[in-house]
Amino acid sequence: MHTERPLTFLLLLVGLPTLAMVATGGVSLGIDPFGLYRVVPAREGLNAQKPRQKGHERMVRAADLARLAPDALILGTSRAQVGLDPEAPAWAGVATRPANAAFSDGSPYEALRYLQHADALSPVKTVVFGADYLSFVGKTRFTSDFTESRLSVSKQAEPQPFFRLDDVPSALLSLDTLRISRRTVLEQQNPSYFFDTGRRRPTTMEARIDEQGGARGAFMWSERDYADSYVCAQPARLDTHLADFDALVAWCKERKIRLIVLFSPSHVRSLVLLEEAGFWPELERFKRALAERSEGFELWEFGGADPRTTAEEVPPPGDTSSRSRWYWESSHYKKELGDVALARVFGKPVDEALAGWGEPMTASTFPLVLSRVASELAAWKSTHPADVAELKATLTAARAEPHCEAAP
Repeated sequence: MHTERPLTFLLLLVGLPTLAMVATGGVSLGIDPFGLYRVVPAREGLNAQKPRQKGHERMVRAADLARLAPDALILGTSRAQVGLDPEAPAWAGVATRPANAAFSDGSPYEALRYLQHADALSPVKTVVFGADYLSFVGKTRFTSDFTESRLSVSKQAEPQPFFRLDDVPSALLSLDTLRISRRTVLEQQNPSYFFDTGRRRPTTMEARIDEQGGARGAFMWSERDYADSYVCAQPARLDTHLADFDALVAWCKERKIRLIVLFSPSHVRSLVLLEEAGFWPELERFKRALAERSEGFELWEFGGADPRTTAEEVPPPGDTSSRSRWYWESSHYKKELGDVALARVFGKPVDEALAGWGEPMTASTFPLVLSRVASELAAWKSTHPADVAELKATLTAARAEPHCEAAP
């Protein structure tokens, strides 16, 4: 005679999924593929490296800032993420616990929200914000992997006491994270995507140079990417992003946070590409807007065609072994140049050969500074016709086959 056991069935129905979830969470917590929890000690060959942080940086950074309790922040885009080092010598005497909270395709709104997140947990005293034109004309205020609920305060600056739990379902209890944990163990020969203080490790930049067949190939790769961006750019979005920037400035003023804004260094080729794309007047409008607001912060210009830095010669076609001293490619500068920029804005000494690179900008000095930058670009173009032709060809190809995403 068949005997019904509803209680046993119910226990199995509930218990097996619960057991599976607990097991998934235990494995994910031990491997901790994103470096969010750090409960289990790091072991070489098992969980010391976190190469799968890539693509999850906003989640990683929210946890990092809660862990690090920084007294200084680096904000901005991937240029600041790659080139500005929280452990640079120039921070001595300025801050004791700097952290890099810049994002790939970062926006002013995201910078504001992560500043509020960090400042609510531990007072921030200094902020260095890398301002880049495209981040002020993006089609959205934040990317798809940004969420408000993982931050310690809401956008109304109200406490969110359970923010640390926000990513638990996806970062501990999901099958995706279990798979990522497995891949993390198998990929321990690869380093973590980020240093512990938030700067992106240079290994991905080095790999890109190898993938593109040398430094010049990497320069051209980045320029193709930026040409696509210029074809699809939406200058009308500037005012929206400026409003978010104004909110960031107001937050710093209210809390007496020293705010330093710098126009990020980029190679002269990237500026010529932007100029040839017809965006120079828009770039000037963007910089003028920040200069007119600069009573609330310190503003620095690191652009132009300085032969010592921004206009260093790019290895010629066919040269696969030479590397640029200051740049990974046309857009992203190296830590070595970022260290010089930090020394300049903090009033620290720099190598005599680089004296005078970078200059402070105000509303009154803006015309002279921009005139200097434009003159340097014109002089460089006159002596580098082959480079200019190469950049024009890149733009022509981008315009012939645009890759624009539909606006939301």
